Amino acid sequence: MEPGSTVRLAVDTSTGYLAGPLCPGEYIVQLDLDVANAPTIVCPIHNTANVVNAGAGVVPSVIGLNITDAVTSLSDAGFNVFLEWIKIDAIADGIV
Repeated sequence: MEPGSTVRLAVDTSTGYLAGPLCPGEYIVQLDLDVANAPTIVCPIHNTANVVNAGAGVVPSVIGLNITDAVTSLSDAGFNVFLEWIKIDAIADGIV
C-alpha cells in the first residue's frame, strides 16, 4: 500500500463511523478517504451489539489484492461482499 492511497467507503456522516445496516440512509455517503485516516469500526451508535458483533467492524486491508483474494479476505472477516466494476486505466484489471 502506497502512502497517500485512498479507499472508497460508506460512512455515516452523523457519527464518522463506517455505515452499518441500521444507519439512517440520509447520513450515508460514499467517501474516498486516505487509507491511514479511514474509519475501521462499524457505527456502534445505530448498530447495536446484536447487529454488529464486537470486533466485526475491523476491516481487513484488501488494497492491491486480486479480486478473488480480496473477496475471500472480506468474507472471512464476516462481511457481505458486493462487487462493483469500475474501469480505471491506472490499475490492472481485477485488482482492488
